Amino acid sequence: MCILHLQEKDACHEKHSRHLILGYIFYSVVIVYFTFITISHMKNTIALLSIDNTRTFEDKSLNELYVPGGEKVAHKTKEAVDIVKEFGALTVNVFDNHPKGHILFASSYKNKNSFDTISLDEVKDRNDWVHGLSDTAAFTVGQLKAYLRERPDQCDTLWPEHGKSRTVSRELMEPLTNNMFDLHLVK
Repeated sequence: MCILHLQEKDACHEKHSRHLILGYIFYSVVIVYFTFITISHMKNTIALLSIDNTRTFEDKSLNELYVPGGEKVAHKTKEAVDIVKEFGALTVNVFDNHPKGHILFASSYKNKNSFDTISLDEVKDRNDWVHGLSDTAAFTVGQLKAYLRERPDQCDTLWPEHGKSRTVSRELMEPLTNNMFDLHLVK
């Protein structure tokens, strides 16, 4: 797991120190004990979760959210998948699949950079005419305000574009392939 600590930049961060997990649980391949409930009975099984083993985090040439050494993780994940498959374990691929103009992409805002924060207090007086959104934003000021109201601190961190829908960045990193996994989950 790679943790990035951001310096406190605004009131949002002054109240609550934040640690951002870059790549979420990126460096881990987690073996989890799952309980699946079927109509007729409960069945327990072991599952391997492969989290964020995509090119957005592991391919340095994409220049998105590359984690140093990330290209090695896919090889270790393949080894783990091969082992657990022999025992009949469920394999699950968990990945980002962000649409263009995502609400947390810094590029969706004018005058915002990656890892800046956006807060409800900052946008409370904005409207459809004075909004600070870029032309690529796929949301309205009203949707932004509603999103921020639901956040614990009424603020969130903006990210560089990554894990974008219909691009190579959301693809599994080689040597992993889609058919190695029983289930694919978008987070």
